[in-house]
Amino acid sequence: HLTYLVSLMLHQAKSARIRGTATRWCSTCPYQILGISASASHKEIRMRYLELARQHHPDVRASAGVHNASRVFERANDAYQKLSDPKRRAEFDAMRLSADAMIATAKALVVRGRLSEALELFDALEDGGLATKVPEHAQLAAALFAACTARGSIARAVPHERTAALWQWMLQRNLVDAPACNGWFDVCMRSGHHAEAMAAYRYAEQRNLQQSPHMQTTIRQIRQFKDAQRAGYATSRT
Repeated sequence: HLTYLVSLMLHQAKSARIRGTATRWCSTCPYQILGISASASHKEIRMRYLELARQHHPDVRASAGVHNASRVFERANDAYQKLSDPKRRAEFDAMRLSADAMIATAKALVVRGRLSEALELFDALEDGGLATKVPEHAQLAAALFAACTARGSIARAVPHERTAALWQWMLQRNLVDAPACNGWFDVCMRSGHHAEAMAAYRYAEQRNLQQSPHMQTTIRQIRQFKDAQRAGYATSRT
């Protein structure tokens, strides 16, 4: 049943991408742009839009010395156009609910150790423009990354390049915390990707993240080895 559900969801996401009706990422979610709930009435949507339009109309803001208001105004206008049309709003709501279901299914797949399928759904959420719920999408990314960097045969079955792509996704969105950084360091060291492990260590240093005992021990051993090398080189020169 779960396998069929995943297949169906991937097909829906692909269809949304092909139709071009999907809304990419949360920054373009019309409800979030207008600052209203998904249950808002048409009257509430219109009132909120008019309020934002009055506040951010380019002519009004320019007179107040604000010169980037046109972008805010355009986004509010675009959001209102989506939500004021019953058909377009219904399409968006359907995709939003589909995203909820996909996130829940992907989380269930992570728990069951079916990481490849969970990663497919994760990719489909963004590629299909269904990733409209930032906290839930970020939580899914964190759960996926933790599973992909864990010890064991399940995590080892995930290609390193795939986990690296998820690491970059989290970095770009400032979602990397200490456990994620330590996990990435560990998996890079285990798989022989030492340059990437050192980059994770430097990130932990720059962000003042708590380093795991394994990271601390490894870095200490590397420094001791380099010190011994330098000492040996200096001795050979004398």
